[in-house]
Amino acid sequence: MTYVVRSGPTFRDGSHGLWTGESSGFRYSMSCEAADRGFLAPAIADRGAPVGADAREDPEHYFDPDRPMPTADSCHR
Repeated sequence: MTYVVRSGPTFRDGSHGLWTGESSGFRYSMSCEAADRGFLAPAIADRGAPVGADAREDPEHYFDPDRPMPTADSCHR
């Protein structure tokens, strides 16, 4: 993921700050709706987001260095 800092007179005041740029990879615990619009937000920000943990994997597996990197795309099914 790349990050872009926007500042100065060429950008509207509301556009100043840190933004995400081009990226490839996987999202974990991020809002799909916000990310698709170039924003960062927690997964619970999505309309209709399930309450509680995602049952596909035990949450501990996502952080276990002995397991392969999860590659499921929960944003674009």
